[in-house]
Amino acid sequence: MKILVLNGSPRPRGNTAKMAAAFREAAEEAGHEVNVVDVCRKNISGCLACEYCHGKGHGQCIQKDDMQEIYGYLQDAN
Repeated sequence: MKILVLNGSPRPRGNTAKMAAAFREAAEEAGHEVNVVDVCRKNISGCLACEYCHGKGHGQCIQKDDMQEIYGYLQDAN
């Protein structure tokens, strides 16, 4: 199983990061593939509500920010 963990905490050594690391370790030991993304460290803009993704973009956002990296993980995750 492919698992995506989105960590929104700004503290790289905080409790959330420790919990995500413990989860990742246990899941990988069980044979799962885990990707942890620290979204607070990414440059991700908010939705513009421009509807580009629903029309001309064919599901792709007009904004080309760090969210592009996460889309692949989202599609692959179970």
